[in-house]
Amino acid sequence: LLGALMIQGLTPGPLLFENNGQFVYSIFWAFLVANILTLILTFATIKLWVRIHQVPPRILLPIITILCIIGSYSLRNTFFDTGVMLLFGVIGYLMNKFRFPVVPLLLAIILGPALEEHLRMSLIISQGDYSIFFTHPISLTFLLLAFFSFTLPLVAPLLSKKKAQNN
Repeated sequence: LLGALMIQGLTPGPLLFENNGQFVYSIFWAFLVANILTLILTFATIKLWVRIHQVPPRILLPIITILCIIGSYSLRNTFFDTGVMLLFGVIGYLMNKFRFPVVPLLLAIILGPALEEHLRMSLIISQGDYSIFFTHPISLTFLLLAFFSFTLPLVAPLLSKKKAQNN
């Protein structure tokens, strides 16, 4: 969304509403109308979706696979895109089979380039000094939250095992 705004010549930030209020509010109205139309369309086609849901997976999965292959090929008319799609399909299947969560991988693929770009910009602004991430309260808070969200799942079983031994 930020990229789309910048392509239109708008600068995202606190002055966006002040400088381009009419454009931003027209986007809000477009989203509102789109949601209302989606709701109407959903209610109108609910019986169709129920019938599609009743199609056995042995029939539905090949159809979805063929449509995915056609869609990936039609993007740039190269078999490389189709191969990448199939590779990630196999990776997703294996992750699902071995009970690895897929959502963190998707978030990393989607947010990774933006994170890398903003990290680079921050290091350019701070002239390569990593202390910029520890000296500001907001960035320090997010780093601590990330640290605890990574370490708590590792430490919690050890703590519960120790607590069980004490009882």
